[in-house]
Amino acid sequence: MSFLNQEDELKVFACPGCRRPISSLADTCKYCNLSLSDDIKSAAIAASEEDNRSHDVDFHRNIALIGVVICVGGLGLLTMSVVNIYSGLGGFFIWSPVLTVVGFGQTIYGLFGMRKAKRR
Repeated sequence: MSFLNQEDELKVFACPGCRRPISSLADTCKYCNLSLSDDIKSAAIAASEEDNRSHDVDFHRNIALIGVVICVGGLGLLTMSVVNIYSGLGGFFIWSPVLTVVGFGQTIYGLFGMRKAKRR
């Protein structure tokens, strides 16, 4: 629970003039001396939050894709291990089930993170 109202919370956003980070409590940019009205601040904060959300979606999509690659690699090794055992060649790659489970878990984590980031 916050003691501050939503409007009074400190937010950091990129200055529309110079793109350097500044506080939402500032009236002018300390780097380029751009005057910041409430409308400019709210638009810059909204743009900054949208940019952050977009980066979160991309990050979790990459996590999910890496998880798919690990899971498919684990399934391939597991399939080769089972074929080797039943063909009489012997040998079982002990880490293949672990790779499959870890890849599946990472895929699920990435998908749920991407879903959560899109809802923000």
